[in-house]
Amino acid sequence: RRGGSGGGGGRGGDDRRVLLWRRVRLGDAAGCTWKVACRQAQHQNDITSLEWTKDGRYLVSGSLDKTVIVYRFDTSKDELVPVGRFEARGFVKGLCVHGYLVAVQSDDRTAYILRIDPSSADPLQSTGSVNILSKKAEITDCFAKSSDNVFFMRPSFSPDGALVAFANCSNGPIPTCSLVQIDSITGLVVEAAPIVSLVGHYGPVEVCRFSPCLYSLPSLHGSHGPHPSMILATGGQDGTVALWSNSSTTPLVVLTDLSESSVTDLCWSECGRVLYVCFYEGFVVSVKLESVFTGNVTSAV
Repeated sequence: RRGGSGGGGGRGGDDRRVLLWRRVRLGDAAGCTWKVACRQAQHQNDITSLEWTKDGRYLVSGSLDKTVIVYRFDTSKDELVPVGRFEARGFVKGLCVHGYLVAVQSDDRTAYILRIDPSSADPLQSTGSVNILSKKAEITDCFAKSSDNVFFMRPSFSPDGALVAFANCSNGPIPTCSLVQIDSITGLVVEAAPIVSLVGHYGPVEVCRFSPCLYSLPSLHGSHGPHPSMILATGGQDGTVALWSNSSTTPLVVLTDLSESSVTDLCWSECGRVLYVCFYEGFVVSVKLESVFTGNVTSAV
């Protein structure tokens, strides 16, 4: 994941390590290269998720060892310092970050809302420092009959942080993506039951990803003209990608025949016009979205 002050990024994989990469210029040449500035081996199993806070101060990792770890990025030494830890009851298969809130999904059919609190003084046993990560809520209503055979479960915060889209949900036997309303400051759940369940995939939904931008789309009721709308992309085991908006009760676009394998990750460009789709087969597809489908970009959050 790109992030951190000064340009760089983090990487996590099945080697159980988190790597901090930094961009280095090649002398007087116009090009640049990348080098590993720091390694952390805090996890005991494969790392499934990695996200930066928007201010670049913290990096959050999730793993199949059932833990979520927060690292503080020390810019003076180019180091990642573990400062927070949370133990889930099941394998952590996805997480997302908004501000200092962290939404986590694990395979025990539970989602957790955590909060990073830099002022916390709770001890972190592994390092002797403070544990700045605390649990604010648990969510289970969406997952009662969800699939137990998914590679990932990647949630996503809406641009304003008031909604979390959770993957691998179900409405009876039907796979869905569910939206849960939370307080974007405290992390407390406003209503435990999902306010919307999106039905459109034949297989379990593995990835949700809100666009960072708002779009000008016709109103759901059509009486007040276009208004700022959010767009959510979902990808599933059926290999399809659907785009949803709060301005419509049906998908804006459904992308099929991209692959015969599961979607494992989604990523938006900063301009909100390109969606990158990663598949289990090992390739990435870039999809350029025209305004005829999504409306015009009105702002970037």
